[in-house]
Amino acid sequence: MQGFNGLIDEARISSVARSADWIETEYTNHSSPSNFYSLSSENGFLISPASVALYTSQSQQFTATSLCNSAMIWSMPAGSPGTLTTSGLYTAPAMITSPQTVIITATMLANSTNTATSTITLELRSQSRYRRPASL
Repeated sequence: MQGFNGLIDEARISSVARSADWIETEYTNHSSPSNFYSLSSENGFLISPASVALYTSQSQQFTATSLCNSAMIWSMPAGSPGTLTTSGLYTAPAMITSPQTVIITATMLANSTNTATSTITLELRSQSRYRRPASL
């Protein structure tokens, strides 16, 4: 009989036969926990997209992904150009005279201290002017 050559940091005795999948899962969990699971903030959420560039009259639907599937309240600062619906649909103004930035905020209805923001950059359309070539 050959003896064990190494260290044992844990031993388990079980009256149940374990499947190969169970053994592999246990091994993966112990050898590299960060690849096996991840932890997130209990009330955390993300806005998508995090930033976007829009031109006149373009729209962008924003979404918020929450671990708790909580409803969101969408807002932007008073006086900001464009419109924002209660469902997170932003529409740029019909006229943009200079590049501007608009901040969209999603606030979790279940916990008003939890907010996330997205940045909209309103850009001017480049005005290409056709020039007739000079006569030869």
